[in-house]
Amino acid sequence: MTNDPEVPPVISYVREFLRGFSPSTRPSNDSSGSGLPWIRLEGVLFPTLEEKAQYRKLLNRLRQQIADEEDLSLAALDRALRTAVFRVADLSHTRERRRRDRVRNAAEELEAFVNRPARDFVVGIQVRGLDVDTLPFTFGRVRFERMSQAHARIVEVQNAATGDDSGESSLHDPNGPSSDHDAIIGSLAIRARDDRAAEMLGEREVRATVECLNLFHAHVPSYSSPVYVLTERSGASFFDRIILDSDGKDSSYSHAPSPDFFSIEMVHDSQGPALDRIHQLLKSDGRTEVEELLLQGARWGGRALTAHTAEDAITFAFTALECVLVPRGKEKVIRRLATRFAWVASDAERARSGAAKEIKDAYELRARIVHDGRIEVPASERDRVAGMMLFVLLKLLMNRDLEELTSAQDLEECLAKAACDPQSQT
Repeated sequence: MTNDPEVPPVISYVREFLRGFSPSTRPSNDSSGSGLPWIRLEGVLFPTLEEKAQYRKLLNRLRQQIADEEDLSLAALDRALRTAVFRVADLSHTRERRRRDRVRNAAEELEAFVNRPARDFVVGIQVRGLDVDTLPFTFGRVRFERMSQAHARIVEVQNAATGDDSGESSLHDPNGPSSDHDAIIGSLAIRARDDRAAEMLGEREVRATVECLNLFHAHVPSYSSPVYVLTERSGASFFDRIILDSDGKDSSYSHAPSPDFFSIEMVHDSQGPALDRIHQLLKSDGRTEVEELLLQGARWGGRALTAHTAEDAITFAFTALECVLVPRGKEKVIRRLATRFAWVASDAERARSGAAKEIKDAYELRARIVHDGRIEVPASERDRVAGMMLFVLLKLLMNRDLEELTSAQDLEECLAKAACDPQSQT
């Protein structure tokens, strides 16, 4: 809740809302077109479209003022606010006959709910693509390890044999080929005010960590499979594309990734300093704007290197480059991107000229993909753009001078000066 004395306490908005919010207990012409009614054990309410709009406005206002760090989920806040509405409606005809008393009590209960302290949760999200021989290890705040009996209570396990997605743990023989003990999870501690918020924040952290790890998967001396997050909302495996020729014959081909696994030790050997830099950024609670930009660049870079299509890979790669090379302003993006890429690429003037031309040519390809819908991009072009992106990210992650910068404007001015941007507008 806000402590600003000029802003009324958020609970005052709730009281004002509850005093005037009076949905009907019977359907009417005004409520017939407002969608589904609100149903609880106490009964049924039929709010009008206008009343539902007022409710959503208050719900969003509450979220912004008391859960700006998202440690209280919108679902939990929605349930609590609807409880207050039903309490005031008094469908069960309690002894609180006066509406004023019901409004006061409902508002006090909601205030107690939103002010409850945060609790510690342990969130475990299943991942795929890590080499079990390198486990356990910690990257950022996330610990990657095999799933145990304890983890089975916090991770939803889908039984591949039965397709059971009920969320019930189904542990098999640990020596069997389909044992859940072969599953790998990324787990971390989260402080939140409800379990849904903890799940959301935990999944977000694991996903960000996995995307950063994928930035380095190409450095493993084999065709490593990407690391994926497995959740009930998003699958992780590639599917086979079904293609039939003119005679009706099956010409399908597989897009499945290589069966090889990501090995953290091999990555440490090849790109240790950059990996350690990201590790420290992920662990940090108070990141600067520059550190956030570097981390966002790494995440988009990881997405680019594991993208399903060459078109996505090129688009994501340029997003990563813009995060770190064009941190402020939308003017002359291509020119600034080219001069700054050339500065990172080489100290020699002649080499810089060639590097600037190369990135401009690649940006034109990206523009055709985005604006013309081009879908036939050679793998060589994808690899060329990915290589340029990765080169820039690794060099900037290992650049000690950037560690002294804090704001995006500082980074913008530093890049403009170092690259000698022609007529740069910042």
